[in-house]
Amino acid sequence: MVTLQELAFGCVGATRERVAWAVQSVVGGTVTHVGDPTCYDPFTIQADDGRVWPVVADNSLTEVGPALRAEVVTPVLGWDDLPIFQSVVRAGRAAGGRQSPSAGLHVHVSHPALTPQALTRLAKLVWRYEDLIYAAFGVTAVRMARYCKPLDPAFLDRLRRRCPTTMEAFNACVFGTYQPQPQRYCPERYHVVNFASACLLRRTVEFRAYPSTVMHAGKIKAAIILSLALTARAITARAVASSKRGGPHLGAL
Repeated sequence: MVTLQELAFGCVGATRERVAWAVQSVVGGTVTHVGDPTCYDPFTIQADDGRVWPVVADNSLTEVGPALRAEVVTPVLGWDDLPIFQSVVRAGRAAGGRQSPSAGLHVHVSHPALTPQALTRLAKLVWRYEDLIYAAFGVTAVRMARYCKPLDPAFLDRLRRRCPTTMEAFNACVFGTYQPQPQRYCPERYHVVNFASACLLRRTVEFRAYPSTVMHAGKIKAAIILSLALTARAITARAVASSKRGGPHLGAL
C-alpha cells in the first residue's frame, strides 16, 4: 500500500490553539504550545495512539493577521486513517476555521518502490493529465503561476534523454545538474507535483495541485485518492505513454 507520508492543509479564521484543540477532540491526547521556532509558533497534539499532529503558522495566509493563520500537518497516515483525517477537517471547520484562496492541500506520498524509474513514470503520468487535474480541482491562474506551476518541459526532456536509474541521476534531472544538498524550499518545488522532495531525506513526492477546497472532507478524500492512484500506477506500470492532449509527444520514457 502506498503510504500517506504527510498531509498538510491551511485554514484561517481560528487561532492555532483553537485548531489544535479541534484536532485533539478527534485524536485525543494532549495539546502543548511548543512555540519554537517562533516563526512557526507551533502547537503539537500528542494523540492517544502516540502520533504527533503539529499545528503551525503559515505565512502564505496573508488575508488575516498572524494569530489566525494555521496549518495542520499530519503524522504518517495509512488508508484506514482517512476517516480520522476527514473528522479532523470537519472539527477544524466547526472550530471556526475556513478555507483560504491562497491555501492548498499538500499530499506527501512515499513507498519503497518509488525508484527513479517509477518516479519517471509518475512525472510522465502527471505531465499527461495535468490539464485535467487543474480543471477537476479548479486551480486558479494565480496558483498555477506561483505555487503549483505546470511541470517544466525541460525536466521531462531530461528524463527522456537520460532515463535515470539512480537517485543521483534523477536529482540531476530535477535540478538540471546534480545537487548533493538540495534545499527544501527550492524553486523546483512549486509545481503541480514537487519531485524535488524525492531528492530530500524523506524521499516523498508532494502533490500540490489541490486548492482551497481543503475544508471539505469529501473533496479532500478525492484529492488523496487521486494522489495514491497516480503513485500506485507509476509503481506498477511497465510503461506510460508520453503524449499530452494538445501538447508535444516526448517519446518513450
